Amino acid sequence: MEYYAYRRMNMDNSIKDYREIITENPYKEMWNHLNYFADADYVDKKVRERFELKDGKHVNCTKKRAKSIAYSMQQAHNYFRASQEVDLSVKPVLIYYGMVSLANVIFLYNLDSLKSPKIERDHGLELKPINDSGNSTQGILENISCEICKNKDSGQPYGHFKNFYNSIVPECVFVKQTFSENDNFLSCKKPFENVKKLEIGNLVVRKFELLTMLRFLPDMIGQLHLNSIDQNLCSGVLEHKARKPKQNKEIIIEINFSINELSSEKKEYFENLYRQNKAISSSSISNYPRNLHFLYKSEIESENHYFPDMVQDLQGNIYYIYNAEEYIQELANLYICFYCTGMLCRYSPDYWMNWLEKNVGFRHLMDSLCSVAIRKFPNLILNQLTQSINHFHL
Repeated sequence: MEYYAYRRMNMDNSIKDYREIITENPYKEMWNHLNYFADADYVDKKVRERFELKDGKHVNCTKKRAKSIAYSMQQAHNYFRASQEVDLSVKPVLIYYGMVSLANVIFLYNLDSLKSPKIERDHGLELKPINDSGNSTQGILENISCEICKNKDSGQPYGHFKNFYNSIVPECVFVKQTFSENDNFLSCKKPFENVKKLEIGNLVVRKFELLTMLRFLPDMIGQLHLNSIDQNLCSGVLEHKARKPKQNKEIIIEINFSINELSSEKKEYFENLYRQNKAISSSSISNYPRNLHFLYKSEIESENHYFPDMVQDLQGNIYYIYNAEEYIQELANLYICFYCTGMLCRYSPDYWMNWLEKNVGFRHLMDSLCSVAIRKFPNLILNQLTQSINHFHL
């Protein structure tokens, strides 16, 4: 049984590349890519490559791992397909269990050991009791919350969510980068880590309200606006330029980022936050009534490049994060949202169905959330599996 202890140290699973896939059906093409991981032979080959195994070494172990991953991917696809054939009375349950299957895929795929992992039977999240706080959309969303399960004695988290969260790497956004030298220009899109991933130990003390989680989802901004709910994201633009002036050995990095439609409170927040970075001085901030423009400069060999906290929607639009200390990765955010809504509609249909029937805003909000999750959660998992941002669009 010696082969079960095989471990590859310092395995790097980070996202490094950007791939643009133009297609008439982004959702279908996304699953065409994901379903490579529903084939056990393909997964076995990828696992062996990741562990740098020679032919004939640890064959039984990698085949077992590959089958587990392939079966979970097949189940995930079936859950997501089934979710599109039902209404909101049960849709979140099917989406949640599709997410659980995909979470199992990434957990098994990113393990740094060939030893069979401990199977976690618990969800790892606990839905908090519902109280009668009214039927307004915002009141309902504030009423739905959960916490991470933790051991009463040690305080350590346990369960499936812990395994999933610890297995994912920091998410990235893609940014257009231009390089110029003399009269020559080169343009490409590159991934950049958007927000530092928090350790799960920092999350166990938090309560996750559905309202707060939705405010950090870039593809939900339109629906939040229709329900008069303020979001924690601000639209903007980012330009990344690298240039090498004539007769200059150093490459100069210039990053322009502008933030639009800001309230006075958010404007002050971003000004204070970005002034903390040494490369941004007050003289480089241009003020407009509800906009901010920042310019970051550095020499490529002397400093780490500065990027503000930001996320990206399915179309590639950039949004800057307000109250970034409350932000968690979008994969974890969506997972928590559908644990909450899935468990509610399964175990508390009296609340769930009543809200859907009596509050049209809540119903449309949940319908949009389901559509976003069906399209985006598998895409984010694919990014993790391929270590690339996979941008599917028309």
